[in-house]
Amino acid sequence: MKLHKQIIALALSSLLLASLGPAGLLAKSKAQHTCGDKCGSYRWPVKTLTDLDKDNVDFSPQAMSVSELADAPRPKSKPKDSRVSALELRVVKVDAQIIAFFREGDRDVHIILADPNDTTKQIVAEIPNVQCAGACFSKHRSDFKSAREKFVERLGEPGTSRKNISNPVLVHIVGIPFFDKKHKQKGGAPNAIELHPVLDISF
Repeated sequence: MKLHKQIIALALSSLLLASLGPAGLLAKSKAQHTCGDKCGSYRWPVKTLTDLDKDNVDFSPQAMSVSELADAPRPKSKPKDSRVSALELRVVKVDAQIIAFFREGDRDVHIILADPNDTTKQIVAEIPNVQCAGACFSKHRSDFKSAREKFVERLGEPGTSRKNISNPVLVHIVGIPFFDKKHKQKGGAPNAIELHPVLDISF
């Protein structure tokens, strides 16, 4: 009797899948990831930890300096939905000095970090907005939200104009290295590396 019920359940399941068809299953999958506003495009899945390699990232933070990141070799190719460097597959923790910040057009908080031991060495760190597509369904949505709240609590809500920090603000920041395209970003390193996304921040 038990076996008979299992056969019936399996048959009903098969009928349901058949009724959905490939298009229906794809639509169902897409529906699970449909939320938020379109905010950015370039390597956006990597920026929001929703890319094909997200489960291969080592989340045991490794200490690195701003200078080490700024001097890292830049990879030649940068696929849209996957990671291209060993650096992009690890979480790092960095002690840095905040030079300036503002809100990007894609709603990320753009933070310019300098090495406390050599302020000429700078990189960018970015905190995604959880109301944006990608970030809104990322497994690390709560990390983005918490980091952003901590930042705003200490330095205020960023505007679209750059706000320079006159007195040094030291920060301990945790994030994933990301190689952006070179587009003369403010405070960007020559290799265009960033901490993107930021997962945690403390002052």
